[in-house]
Amino acid sequence: MYEPWIYQMYNILFTSLPIMWYALFDFEHAKQIFLENPQLYTQGIENKLFGLQVFWSWIAYAFW
Repeated sequence: MYEPWIYQMYNILFTSLPIMWYALFDFEHAKQIFLENPQLYTQGIENKLFGLQVFWSWIAYAFW
């Protein structure tokens, strides 16, 4: 009853595009704030938010 391309358009429009839209346009701060405050990058450089302990806790949680 439906053409196969209709199913593909559904998959593209309702599953991938919202994720890409969110990834491209979701900002915690404006770009100018990052340029004016380079100390905002220290969390990533010093691995404060992600490290081996966090990684293995996520793996354990996934298996649980």
